[in-house]
Amino acid sequence: MKTIVALIFACAFAFLTSAKAAEVQPKADLTLFYLSYCPYCQEVLGFLNSIYKTIPMRDVNKDASAKADLKKMGGMLEVPCLIINGYAIYRAKPIIEWLSEHQEDLDDALPFVKGNTSKF
Repeated sequence: MKTIVALIFACAFAFLTSAKAAEVQPKADLTLFYLSYCPYCQEVLGFLNSIYKTIPMRDVNKDASAKADLKKMGGMLEVPCLIINGYAIYRAKPIIEWLSEHQEDLDDALPFVKGNTSKF
Protein backbone atom coordinates (compact mmCIF):
# COMPACT_ATOMS: atom_id res chain seq x y z
CA MET A 1 0.00 0.00 0.00
CA LYS A 2 2.82 2.40 0.88
CA THR A 3 4.39 1.65 -2.49
CA ILE A 4 1.19 2.59 -4.34
CA VAL A 5 0.83 5.85 -2.40
CA ALA A 6 4.50 6.69 -3.06
CA LEU A 7 4.00 5.96 -6.76
CA ILE A 8 0.94 8.22 -6.91
CA PHE A 9 2.84 11.07 -5.24
CA ALA A 10 5.81 10.56 -7.57
CA CYS A 11 3.54 10.71 -10.63
CA ALA A 12 1.76 13.80 -9.34
CA PHE A 13 5.08 15.51 -8.62
CA ALA A 14 6.41 14.65 -12.08
CA PHE A 15 3.24 16.00 -13.71
CA LEU A 16 3.31 19.25 -11.75
CA THR A 17 7.02 19.72 -12.41
CA SER A 18 6.63 19.20 -16.15
CA ALA A 19 3.61 21.52 -16.29
CA LYS A 20 5.59 24.20 -14.44
CA ALA A 21 8.55 23.77 -16.80
CA ALA A 22 6.26 24.19 -19.81
CA GLU A 23 5.06 27.53 -18.43
CA VAL A 24 8.58 28.95 -18.09
CA GLN A 25 9.90 28.32 -21.60
CA PRO A 26 12.59 30.86 -22.50
CA LYS A 27 12.06 32.98 -25.58
CA ALA A 28 13.86 31.94 -28.73
CA ASP A 29 17.10 33.72 -29.61
CA LEU A 30 16.17 35.46 -32.89
CA THR A 31 17.98 37.61 -35.44
CA LEU A 32 16.65 38.67 -38.83
CA PHE A 33 19.30 39.43 -41.46
CA TYR A 34 17.90 41.66 -44.20
CA LEU A 35 18.52 44.30 -46.85
CA SER A 36 16.39 47.42 -46.66
CA TYR A 37 15.72 47.45 -50.43
CA CYS A 38 14.97 43.71 -50.81
CA PRO A 39 11.27 43.11 -51.64
CA TYR A 40 11.26 39.74 -49.84
CA CYS A 41 12.74 41.33 -46.74
CA GLN A 42 10.06 44.03 -46.99
CA GLU A 43 7.44 41.26 -46.93
CA VAL A 44 8.83 39.99 -43.61
CA LEU A 45 9.11 43.51 -42.18
CA GLY A 46 5.56 44.28 -43.33
CA PHE A 47 4.27 41.16 -41.59
CA LEU A 48 6.01 42.12 -38.34
CA ASN A 49 4.53 45.60 -38.62
CA SER A 50 1.04 44.18 -39.25
CA ILE A 51 1.13 42.14 -36.02
CA TYR A 52 2.83 44.96 -34.05
CA LYS A 53 5.88 42.85 -33.23
CA THR A 54 9.62 43.33 -33.62
CA ILE A 55 12.75 41.21 -33.42
CA PRO A 56 16.48 41.98 -33.46
CA MET A 57 17.51 42.81 -37.02
CA ARG A 58 20.78 43.35 -38.85
CA ASP A 59 21.07 45.06 -42.23
CA VAL A 60 23.85 43.25 -44.11
CA ASN A 61 24.34 46.27 -46.39
CA LYS A 62 25.05 48.70 -43.55
CA ASP A 63 26.90 46.37 -41.17
CA ALA A 64 29.96 44.47 -42.48
CA SER A 65 30.03 42.22 -39.43
CA ALA A 66 26.38 41.29 -40.08
CA LYS A 67 27.34 40.00 -43.53
CA ALA A 68 30.14 37.89 -42.02
CA ASP A 69 27.86 36.62 -39.24
CA LEU A 70 25.15 35.68 -41.74
CA LYS A 71 27.64 33.64 -43.76
CA LYS A 72 29.01 32.00 -40.61
CA MET A 73 25.63 31.23 -38.96
CA GLY A 74 23.50 30.49 -41.99
CA GLY A 75 26.04 29.21 -44.47
CA MET A 76 24.81 31.45 -47.31
CA LEU A 77 24.76 35.16 -48.09
CA GLU A 78 21.04 35.27 -48.80
CA VAL A 79 18.34 37.45 -47.27
CA PRO A 80 15.92 37.42 -45.65
CA CYS A 81 17.37 34.97 -43.17
CA LEU A 82 15.95 34.37 -39.71
CA ILE A 83 18.37 32.76 -37.26
CA ILE A 84 16.50 30.94 -34.48
CA ASN A 85 18.71 29.57 -31.71
CA GLY A 86 21.49 29.07 -34.27
CA TYR A 87 19.26 27.49 -36.93
CA ALA A 88 18.73 29.40 -40.22
CA ILE A 89 15.45 29.82 -42.10
CA TYR A 90 15.68 31.45 -45.52
CA ARG A 91 12.98 33.01 -47.75
CA ALA A 92 10.05 35.21 -46.77
CA LYS A 93 7.23 32.65 -46.72
CA PRO A 94 8.82 30.15 -44.28
CA ILE A 95 10.04 33.02 -42.10
CA ILE A 96 6.57 34.57 -41.96
CA GLU A 97 5.04 31.17 -41.18
CA TRP A 98 7.46 30.66 -38.29
CA LEU A 99 6.88 34.18 -36.95
CA SER A 100 3.13 33.71 -37.19
CA GLU A 101 3.29 30.46 -35.21
CA HIS A 102 5.66 31.85 -32.55
CA GLN A 103 4.32 35.33 -31.85
CA GLU A 104 4.90 34.80 -28.11
CA ASP A 105 8.66 34.84 -28.84
CA LEU A 106 8.45 38.28 -30.44
CA ASP A 107 8.69 41.65 -28.73
CA ASP A 108 5.80 44.08 -28.92
CA ALA A 109 6.28 47.09 -31.19
CA LEU A 110 4.44 50.35 -31.23
CA PRO A 111 2.11 50.71 -34.21
CA PHE A 112 3.09 53.28 -36.82
CA VAL A 113 1.32 56.57 -36.34
CA LYS A 114 1.50 59.60 -38.58
CA GLY A 115 4.47 61.70 -37.60
CA ASN A 116 6.31 58.80 -35.97
CA THR A 117 9.60 58.53 -37.86
CA SER A 118 11.11 55.78 -35.74
CA LYS A 119 11.90 52.50 -37.45
CA PHE A 120 11.66 48.92 -36.21
